Amino acid sequence: MVLGCEFGDDRPEVAPNRNIGQYAIVQYVKGKTSPPNEAGNNSETVKALNYASGTSWRVMGVVGFSGSQIHIAADRPFGIRVGLVGYDSAHVVVADAYDEYSKRLHIVDPWYGCSKHWYDYDLLVKGVRIQSSGNNGPKAKWTHTFVSNDVV
Repeated sequence: MVLGCEFGDDRPEVAPNRNIGQYAIVQYVKGKTSPPNEAGNNSETVKALNYASGTSWRVMGVVGFSGSQIHIAADRPFGIRVGLVGYDSAHVVVADAYDEYSKRLHIVDPWYGCSKHWYDYDLLVKGVRIQSSGNNGPKAKWTHTFVSNDVV
C-alpha cells in the first residue's frame, strides 16, 4: 500500500502562515537579518516550523517505519534531519508518503534543483546519498525527526 499526504497543503487550518518567505522565517528565528540559508540548530528548526505552519512541532530521534506511517496517514508530513557523514553539516528533507510493501519513504528535498524521490527506510537510517549531496557527495544519515505535536 502506498499512502501520501498533501505536501504544501493550502488549507488555512494546516498552514495559516504559508506565504511567509524564507528571509522572514530566518529573521524571526535568528532575530536579525541573516542570509536565507544560514544554518540553524534543532531548536531553531522547531521554532521556524512553529512560526511558518502556525502549529506546534517537536524534535525527536529517528522515527521507526511504523511511526512514519502514523504521521503520514494522519496527513502530517514530517521533517528528517540528515547529517552529512564525515562533515559537521546537516540538511532537512520532508517525508510525505510511504510504500508499506517496499518499506520506502517518499522524500521532498528542498535544495534548489532537487526533486522528489523514494528512498529505502533502512538506508536513510544507515546512510544514503540523497539528491542534494550529488552523485559523489557524502552520504546522509537520518539523525533527528521534526513532527507535528497534533499527532500522538
